[in-house]
Amino acid sequence: MNYIRENVDIECRIRVGSKRLKADIVVLSCERGSELDQHKDIVGIVECKQSTMEAAEEQLKSYMAVSSSCEWGVAATKDARKFYRRLHGGEIERIHAIPPFGMSIDQAARLKKSDLKPTVNLKLRFKSILFHLYSNTNIQSRTRLCNEMTKILFCKIYDERLESDIPIFQCTPGKTYEEVKQDIQDKLWNQVLFDLGSTDAFQAKEEIILDANSVAYVVGELERVSLLKTDHDAIGAAFEVFAERYFIGEKGEFFTPRVAVKNAIKFLDPNYSDTIIDPACGSGGFLIQALEHVWGKIKALETDKQWKTKHAPDYIFGIDKEPDLVKVARSYMALIGDGHTKIVDADSLKPIDKWSERSRVTLTDNAGQLKKFDIVVTNPPFGSNIKVTHNYILKNYELGYLWKKKENTNRWKKSNKVVPTDPQILFLELCIKLLKDGGTMCIVLPESIFGNPTEGYVRQWLLDYTTILAVWDCPQTLFLPHTNTKTCMLFLKKEKTSTQKILMSHLQKVGHDQRGAEIVKNGGVDEDFSLAVEDWINQPIDQELTWRGKVSHFVCSDNLDIENRLIPRDHFLKDHSYSRECALGDLLDKGLITVKTVPCGVKQREYSETSKISFLRTSDIGFLELRLPLKRISSEIYEREKNKQDVRAFDILVVKDGTLRIGETVMLLEDDVNVVLQGHFYKIRVTNVDLLNPFFLYWAMVQAHSSILSRALVQVTLSSITIDRLHQTVIPFPDKKQQDSIGKEVERILRQRKKFRSDFQNITLI
Repeated sequence: MNYIRENVDIECRIRVGSKRLKADIVVLSCERGSELDQHKDIVGIVECKQSTMEAAEEQLKSYMAVSSSCEWGVAATKDARKFYRRLHGGEIERIHAIPPFGMSIDQAARLKKSDLKPTVNLKLRFKSILFHLYSNTNIQSRTRLCNEMTKILFCKIYDERLESDIPIFQCTPGKTYEEVKQDIQDKLWNQVLFDLGSTDAFQAKEEIILDANSVAYVVGELERVSLLKTDHDAIGAAFEVFAERYFIGEKGEFFTPRVAVKNAIKFLDPNYSDTIIDPACGSGGFLIQALEHVWGKIKALETDKQWKTKHAPDYIFGIDKEPDLVKVARSYMALIGDGHTKIVDADSLKPIDKWSERSRVTLTDNAGQLKKFDIVVTNPPFGSNIKVTHNYILKNYELGYLWKKKENTNRWKKSNKVVPTDPQILFLELCIKLLKDGGTMCIVLPESIFGNPTEGYVRQWLLDYTTILAVWDCPQTLFLPHTNTKTCMLFLKKEKTSTQKILMSHLQKVGHDQRGAEIVKNGGVDEDFSLAVEDWINQPIDQELTWRGKVSHFVCSDNLDIENRLIPRDHFLKDHSYSRECALGDLLDKGLITVKTVPCGVKQREYSETSKISFLRTSDIGFLELRLPLKRISSEIYEREKNKQDVRAFDILVVKDGTLRIGETVMLLEDDVNVVLQGHFYKIRVTNVDLLNPFFLYWAMVQAHSSILSRALVQVTLSSITIDRLHQTVIPFPDKKQQDSIGKEVERILRQRKKFRSDFQNITLI
């Protein structure tokens, strides 16, 4: 509603009879000042209560009754909001929504299509609607709420596409809730049903069953928003919010954020005549964006614009095995297109003879073979818990077989045995099968495929049969708040070239935070995906390997390591400014250190509440110190574990896996060693103190934290760093005099901090 902070006051005093009470929030007609006239300055009042809506309403109405300039009010709890207006006679009546800043309620009632504006944080707006409906509507099932919300959103989109100047989708003052719902049902929903008749998304005479009060509430929340102008897949966002437990995560499905979708399509740059398919299309986000991109190109044509616009959807295909998602994708495509769609319900990994007749007719040629496409783009389901195990599926994919390394070589060879395989690996091969020769594709995949040694055969297969155009290293927050799965986006062409120059892009900003709230900077979404597209467009024709873009640079396939790792950030390590440096592996080879994993056989059932012996876990590490461990073990368990763990003073512990603490480092001092360590640490020990100061090494490891993180791999959701990759960590290695100087200061700080904590704990009352 664009209310500005200078015109808002908190806990503002309002005289009610002989008392001066504090209203939670007031909106003023002018900037805040020392003197407030409740009969001239107050425009709106918001009263919040943790208890009941009735208490909030009663308090709000008492404030509005004595503030003659107040036009509107909001009563709110954590789950719901109700809106009111103050009439000229002092009566207070319920309304559907409050007006935007600078408008009276009467002015806001004259809503026009030109007043509709795009919005930010669309998902947060939907979440607010969900919380209200879940507590106040006649429907308690989130799945049914999702279905009803989808109906209303289709009505909203349909209304925006009508050529009339006045939107039907609005809450006109003076109309009852029942009249608002009737307008939506009769003037919008019935027409939507007619247009979507061939999509099977809804029954022929299906009605909106959401109660009138809730319909009016949703309309009031969305009436001034333009979903078509908002940079977000509105239907996909609604599904993420309203049906996340039903669709998100259980079967590996995660809706791709719009910023990734939009820029992937820009990279692929489809033309009007290109056939496009998404074999795991979900609610149709990639397909909708592809259609909009094509329409944008058609607008620049001189002839046949109307015909080409009408038939553009004929070139766009989709497959998904979730019937509910297919219905929505069909409906959305038909609604913004021209009433027809080529999206089918099928498990795209299965053989064609297992598909429905409709799916086979749509996606096979006259010879009964699967059609080939110019562009394939998808975000397939992925996860280690949803492996494909059916032999009749696996035998159709080269990557569904067991691959082994040949003896005395780094090449992989396919065996004759099929093995349970992650679906994302099969989807990768399927997408390439769907491509025409020379066609291009984009697929979102877990980072493990790009870096884990066990998936090396997949990378070898790709380099043998395709040309990798680019790899985008996506931020870990891409799919948050649903999952912290680390992913990359792979762009390739179906042709083989002997030497490939791959554009590696390291993206750090996705445009939203860990809660999913949009991050805006300089009037736009703060993201790096568009920079990767700019680098692709602006790359030099000669593809010099020394070229650097905004977030990208080239890597030659001939220069990849023996595992063919394709993780971009491995190639973006910051240059060190030290005159001398070395890797941990070099120190190991010179006999200056040992690096070992920590064996641990302690089970959770062996924790002891009475023992004084600490069981040190990764969560017990703080900055430069150990926190007081929460878990204890018995002396018997300690005796069993201590020899194989061999914990000594000045050992350096590095967290080797996890999401939040991976790469964090701590040094043990003399009184820290009577412990048993959790098995999630690497233990580094200096074995030649004449050449390497242990306190200096600890300082260097703390400084190298970001370098350790850059080498971490992510297996679906769990970040980890192998011991070989830890050996690659580069640290400064100055002469021993400089080491001792830094080491002496580090030791002083560590011991002083430990003393301060001990002194603090020893303070007692006298």
